[in-house]
Parts: sequence; structure tokens; C-alpha cells
Amino acid sequence: MVRVKHTPEKRKPLSNGTTKTSDQKEDGDQSLRKVKQIARKPHRYRPGTVALREIRRYQKGTELLLPKAPCARWIREIAQNHKGLDNEPMRFNADAIEALRTAAEDLAVSLFKKAQLRACDRKKITVTALDLRREFQNFQELAVVAQQSTSV
Repeated sequence: MVRVKHTPEKRKPLSNGTTKTSDQKEDGDQSLRKVKQIARKPHRYRPGTVALREIRRYQKGTELLLPKAPCARWIREIAQNHKGLDNEPMRFNADAIEALRTAAEDLAVSLFKKAQLRACDRKKITVTALDLRREFQNFQELAVVAQQSTSV
């Protein structure tokens, strides 16, 4: 862009003896300018920018993404189906719930990674429910094989 020297504008004399520059607008022009400022669109990032920023933030952090209380309720709900030795409900230590929460999140992350690879194999960017379902089926098959090998 070419730089040009700015020359000062000449002042126009007013009827009351004062001078007015062209920068000073009349009341109608100022109200029109305010309307334009009010109607200004909010700033929006391009698609994917915020998602990439969130990915970087979560990869840097070490905190778990599953909320503590809902995960504890979910664990207790599952354990309610399996009674203890004395036909009493199972009780959990806080550390045990934290370990199960960590394991559940690790499993979810690994399933999403494998589903992403499956989507890339199909030459797609978006992970679909079908990708996740197939990866979970593979996980279940591997779990059954591992359980059979340990019981023998």
C-alpha cells in the first residue's frame, strides 16, 4: 500500500464565528453511524479453528473429561445388578471409583482413535456411529478371547 502524506483539511467558518472541520458530522450522520455500529456482525472464527484449539487444550491437560458425580452414579448403577457375598449392594472406595473412571475414559479414547483410523481407511473425515459400533464389537471380541484364555 502506498503511503501518502496527510494534508490538513481547511476549516469552514460557521455563522456563530467558530470553525468546523469535516470530521465533525451533523447529528443525522452521527445517529446513522451509531446504527451501523449496532448492526455490526459478531466475530466468528472459520470452521474448525475452535475445534483445533480445543483439541490442543485437552491434549495439554491431564484432567479427566468424564464428570465425577455422573460417572460414580453410573458405576453404582451397574454394580447394583451384581450383589455382594451377603446379598448386599456393593460398596466402593473413592479411589476405586476414580480408577474405574480413568479406565472408562481410556477405553473411550482408544475406541475413538480406532474409529478415526477406520474412517480414514474409508477415505472419510467424519467418524460415524457405524465406525464406533464396529470398533466396539472388535473390542468385545478381544475381551471374550482374553477372558477365555485366562480361565483355561
